[in-house]
Amino acid sequence: MKETFTTRAEAVVRRNALLDATLFTQVPTFLSRYSHDAWLAACRYRQDLYAVVDAVTEWPAEIDWPELPHLETCEERDAKLPPPVEPEV
Repeated sequence: MKETFTTRAEAVVRRNALLDATLFTQVPTFLSRYSHDAWLAACRYRQDLYAVVDAVTEWPAEIDWPELPHLETCEERDAKLPPPVEPEV
């Protein structure tokens, strides 16, 4: 999603709004519902939001915001696992 900003302050406000949308990934119960890979993806996304604004050297500028990755739930992860192996007697 590309947006044009005339000042860094405008871009920071938009970045902070995007960061606010991911705050649920920072609560302690997040890992009880989502996979560890989802947590890592959310952390990378948050870092990318900072990096994209920091990379701009001249204003006005067009910023191409990264897309929020799919955050895999524990149920989705478990559904992809092979069935457990039954021990032979």
